[in-house]
Amino acid sequence: MARWPLPLVVPRRAWWWCCLVGVGLALTAQGCRGSGGDGGTTFPTAPPVAQITIADYRFSPLLLTVGGSSPTIGIRNQGAVTHTFTSEELGVDVVVEPGETARIDLPEGLAPGDYAYRCRIHPDRMRGTLSYVGG
Repeated sequence: MARWPLPLVVPRRAWWWCCLVGVGLALTAQGCRGSGGDGGTTFPTAPPVAQITIADYRFSPLLLTVGGSSPTIGIRNQGAVTHTFTSEELGVDVVVEPGETARIDLPEGLAPGDYAYRCRIHPDRMRGTLSYVGG
């Protein structure tokens, strides 16, 4: 007759952790199930964020078009030096360190139009245009 615990490949403590993780994953999957009729999974989503990437002393894209009633822009610095996202017209001046991301909420009531932005540290090399189409 075999005695408990049976010889296991996984130590008892690790086995309990595996059980806890499995139950947690099952509960998470259950909570994420969609209620739509197609049987698919739906997840809550954040409002879309327009992205500007900084790399090699350049903004990309150089022309960014955004819309909506409360537009948000994400600025990601993939370069090795500090840069800024500065627009006097928008009243924005944000420092973005290497490897960091900044989030900018544009002012409410912003009129549709084109708004210039630049890097305050490298203004001769880094410029772009934000085109706001309204919302």
